[in-house]
Amino acid sequence: MSFSKKIIILSLASIVIGAIALPVSAQQAKSYCWQKKDCESKDIGGEWSKSKGDCLEGYGYCTAKEKSLNLQVPIGGLKNTTGLNQYIPTVYNYLIAIVGIVAIVMIMVG
Repeated sequence: MSFSKKIIILSLASIVIGAIALPVSAQQAKSYCWQKKDCESKDIGGEWSKSKGDCLEGYGYCTAKEKSLNLQVPIGGLKNTTGLNQYIPTVYNYLIAIVGIVAIVMIMVG
């Protein structure tokens, strides 16, 4: 077998192996794809959920657990919050009420 035929065969074999192996390794390398045991480990302490098809089988999403926080100053009756998804709407509604009262006073004044 001539040298050029060996080069061509090796090149084609490399392309085939790369075409098969690259998508698998790229999918495993996604930083948001975690195995359940790794996500819920003592070091990470996250909440694991199944992926929507963009991770390999057995991998899913790992998100941080929301901790309960005690507010030093209660806002609109809210003394404890489990994260920004509860805190921001409460502050927003409270500020809308304050702005509404200030607007009414400004209309009355003149």
